Amino acid sequence: DVCVDTRCGDGTLSVRFLRDDAWHECQAGETVTPPSGPWRGSIVCPQYADVCTAFPNISSHPIPVVDPPLADDPTSAEDAEGDEGEVPRKRPRRL
Repeated sequence: DVCVDTRCGDGTLSVRFLRDDAWHECQAGETVTPPSGPWRGSIVCPQYADVCTAFPNISSHPIPVVDPPLADDPTSAEDAEGDEGEVPRKRPRRL
């Protein structure tokens, strides 16, 4: 068995075997074998598109961090759920 990490960039797929710090270029159809370590066997490199285009690389686009609404915030998502923009009506009071 072989365990690898993959890296996609500029049309090139690279693999890194578990417990190996080096990245190895992986051309489609080529056989890549781990240099040493606990792994035996090899992998046949897949097509770039099969590995690298299913999930786009978003690491260059930071995900914004948004503070959650406060529990007593009347505009919080929980309080607004189901309101769909309606203005709350006041109950008539009896005098």
